[in-house]
Amino acid sequence: MKITGLPLNLKFNSVKPWSLLNDLKKIFSKLGKPKILPSAQLDDSIKIEGDVWIKDGVKILPFTVIKGPAFFDKNCEIGPHAYIRPFSIIGEGSRIGHCSEIKASIVGQNSFASHFAYIGDSIIGSGVNLGAGVKLANLRFDKQEIKIKMPDGKIVNSGRKKLGAIICDNAQLGVNAATMPGEIVI
Repeated sequence: MKITGLPLNLKFNSVKPWSLLNDLKKIFSKLGKPKILPSAQLDDSIKIEGDVWIKDGVKILPFTVIKGPAFFDKNCEIGPHAYIRPFSIIGEGSRIGHCSEIKASIVGQNSFASHFAYIGDSIIGSGVNLGAGVKLANLRFDKQEIKIKMPDGKIVNSGRKKLGAIICDNAQLGVNAATMPGEIVI
């Protein structure tokens, strides 16, 4: 499993990759005072609630809703009509496009969810492309803790009731693909 280029120099744990999601509150508490850098291009129609950190060159297109805490690394593009929910971290050069929703997830650099995607409680590596309409399911119907089949075939209990997908570097999911909770895509 290879996941590189995560924002904020986050380190990927290949034994329990979901541990980064367990630490999101702690990660945001260490960021300091929220800051929107002046070189960011923010459309007047966007709505921001809560704490956000927006780096140089970020472009946020019309009618996007951001509920912080949320972090946007350099040169990423968001929207139009995107919904960024709390505890989302978007990597440098990534694009979260038209009508896509991100919730409590980490997206590595130069990854794309260009339109109609749902990414919930997931970790996306670098150079990933999610086709239109991709859904990363994050909740079992029976509300039980999510078990993960690791690449070596071992089944591990994540200890989480919400866990989407772990998507490794350079992976691609086609149009309207959906993953079950706790899937690892290599």
